Amino acid sequence: MSRRNRQLSESGYYHVVLRGVGKMILFEGRSDYQAFLKLLANHAAKHGAAIIAYCLMSNHIHLVLRDDERNLSTLIHGMATAYAKRFNEQNCHVGHVFQSRFFSLPIDSDERLLEAVRYVHQNPYKAGVDTIEDYEWSSYREYVRRPKLVETGTIKGMLKSIDAFVRFMHEPGSSYRLPTIEKVKLNDQDAALLMHEVLNRTEIQALSGDSRSERDTALRKLRDAGIGIAQAARITGIGRNVVSRAYTKAQ
Repeated sequence: MSRRNRQLSESGYYHVVLRGVGKMILFEGRSDYQAFLKLLANHAAKHGAAIIAYCLMSNHIHLVLRDDERNLSTLIHGMATAYAKRFNEQNCHVGHVFQSRFFSLPIDSDERLLEAVRYVHQNPYKAGVDTIEDYEWSSYREYVRRPKLVETGTIKGMLKSIDAFVRFMHEPGSSYRLPTIEKVKLNDQDAALLMHEVLNRTEIQALSGDSRSERDTALRKLRDAGIGIAQAARITGIGRNVVSRAYTKAQ
């Protein structure tokens, strides 16, 4: 199965999601959050994009961007590469930081744009991390205070007032969902690349080693990265029943 091409947005607006490889933590402290936002601002400006909303969670990131010059992939890949290099240097980490392919959802109506911004700002609340108002690493405060990175005029223009914006951000979630984010299927070649991002050299060796517990631990990391049983069996050469037992075994 070949990799599907990204859908283009006629409006130029996208909801973008980046995830840590194997659900790894992306931000170890304030300096990491601040560095990511600086890189986001620099790369958006470089590639002619506008930041409409953002929310940085511990192991994933939501962005709403307007990509007027159709540079979305170049922007995201450049920013992610720069952040990963800094993260590895600062935190003594070796290997990939982000999953190999970011997710993007075209937004082609004003209604969907408003819903996407609300979805992004409600992320900390729905995850039980913090309130919408108090979460430090989202763009919500830029809308109700003074904007720094975010182009707030479009959304404010739709909702007419700050009070209307606040009310809308606190309304219960609508039908807006990201139904395909967890359902994008990798071909075996991409799954093998992801395996080498998720597992270090010792864990790769454990897949064919003598220790059942070490092998099963490595297999569960593939499970947590979203690689299914049948595909894991194909790319590792391990029997499907063995993979299945490892996947269903408690940690």
